[in-house]
Amino acid sequence: MAILAKYHANGDEDDELVRYEYNEICMAIQLEEENSKTSFMDFTKTAGNRRRLLVLITMATGTVRDITTMQADSASNLITTRTGSGMASSPTT
Repeated sequence: MAILAKYHANGDEDDELVRYEYNEICMAIQLEEENSKTSFMDFTKTAGNRRRLLVLITMATGTVRDITTMQADSASNLITTRTGSGMASSPTT
């Protein structure tokens, strides 16, 4: 509370803003403690959560597959560019 008072009320710990901010911080900490009691099994408790989990897994595996494909494409383009073995030939003069 002293830190809040120092930076928001010139050291006055009885200031209304300081008390409000302190209470807000305490409530946020309490909510975080309550929400930390959940587990990964909560994903399977309801039909909606199971659908969300399915969408999450589908998107994650699709993203990994797309990244792998992009990396393979980039590597083949790099090899083609560096070795000059592309389909287009360079103009000769």
